[in-house]
Amino acid sequence: RRRERGKGGLDSVSVSATMRPFLLLTLVSLSLSVSGDENSDRLNEYLSLRDRVKSKRVSSNDDCSILPPSLWCTSDTLAKKCGFYDQCQKFSKSTYNQPVLITLLYESLCPGCQKFITEELYPKVLKNFGAEFVKIELVPYGNAKISPEGEITCQHGEDECSINKFESCLIAALPDQNKHVPAIHCIEAQLKVKVDFNDAIQKCFETLQIGMDIQTMIQSCMVTRESARLQQAAAERTNNVYPDKHDHVPWVLFNNASLADAQFLIGDIPQLICSWWRGDKKIPYCEVEKVNARRFKIDRVCKNN
Repeated sequence: RRRERGKGGLDSVSVSATMRPFLLLTLVSLSLSVSGDENSDRLNEYLSLRDRVKSKRVSSNDDCSILPPSLWCTSDTLAKKCGFYDQCQKFSKSTYNQPVLITLLYESLCPGCQKFITEELYPKVLKNFGAEFVKIELVPYGNAKISPEGEITCQHGEDECSINKFESCLIAALPDQNKHVPAIHCIEAQLKVKVDFNDAIQKCFETLQIGMDIQTMIQSCMVTRESARLQQAAAERTNNVYPDKHDHVPWVLFNNASLADAQFLIGDIPQLICSWWRGDKKIPYCEVEKVNARRFKIDRVCKNN
């Protein structure tokens, strides 16, 4: 052997290629002599795994143990093999031809909520998926707090409390999501660019042609106990989500499940709906857009004929 100057001024030992196998064998032998049966078992386990990988003889249990849960129900063959079949069938029957439920917990003056409503929920979810495929539930309460006496304090002050009430009344007066989601989007888009609230609602009423009968219903709601009742209901809905409590807004529930680790998915809701939908009809958006191909900018694929 010969000594060489290594990186950082340290001496390193250069071993000839012919000596390396003998050095490796010596190191393994030393390791076994020090640790005994434990290291011997580990070595045998490693050698067995190496041989199985080389020969591609991986057992069914190995296949299933490394399969991400999100893929469990993508194949009946795989579901049967891995023991997921009954649960997957239950999921399929429960959701077949049922719209995916997207619930948004939000507050009216939160910049992040305004951004999500105006840039994601309205243009990418509502406009691309009809009520047949997605159901949208809006809960205007957010990070507000409610006292034992029922008094609500909002994160962005009294103006936000008033607007939350108004939007609750608007949703109640226009229960069709194809009407109230565009209205909420319009109002939040105006507030986002600092338009006065009263000017914003007048502009949105005119733009969306919301008639005087609906406007009267909303105003009646605002000046009666109905607005307080709706906000109380929004508070209960927000505070009782399961299993994870919200710690920020916007916060999205998927099919009524509140999951902290799933909040990073709120920018991919169209792709999720395409993946989760089970039904007789195909979703036009998913068929036309080819979401995954568009995301990765695949211009040409090579089909297996």
